[in-house]
Amino acid sequence: MILVFKNVFVLTLGLLLLACGSETATSENNKNTKPENCKYGSPTPIFSSGLAKVNEHFFSVDGQKGVEKVKFENGVDLELLQGGCNELVQSYQFSFGQEVDGDNKFWITQAIEQFRYLSTLSENHISFKLWADAIENASAMISIGEAFEPEPNTFIKIDKIPSGEKTILIVTFEAKN
Repeated sequence: MILVFKNVFVLTLGLLLLACGSETATSENNKNTKPENCKYGSPTPIFSSGLAKVNEHFFSVDGQKGVEKVKFENGVDLELLQGGCNELVQSYQFSFGQEVDGDNKFWITQAIEQFRYLSTLSENHISFKLWADAIENASAMISIGEAFEPEPNTFIKIDKIPSGEKTILIVTFEAKN
């Protein structure tokens, strides 16, 4: 199983973590770090308004922090937070238009389904299917709210936040050096 994750990580690092930089997304130094001093440069958008299934798209960058907001035709909203310079963090926050409840298995399945959906956006997004498959293959090891390490220095965390009239599914990928 570790080999599957290693292959997935190597194949998709460029797509899923290409937008970030040196400190983690919560570091105060991110704003002052120059992109040319970062292993991964400045955050860049992963999505665009030109994609057929995208109804709305917004992207902003501030130092080594990027925020991308996407409204998809399937009714799901995505807020993608990117940060880092030499260590990368991407937090995919999927908002469902209603309050949703479910057990561990339900939320893992939702994460898998969301990444499979993202993989259908274009040929450039097919790598998201590899992450969906990796999460599915590791589903027995995943607990909601706890990060797991599919390979050394690579972490995935699936969490959910009920927020009144909606529920937010959060999938965070982190690569540490």
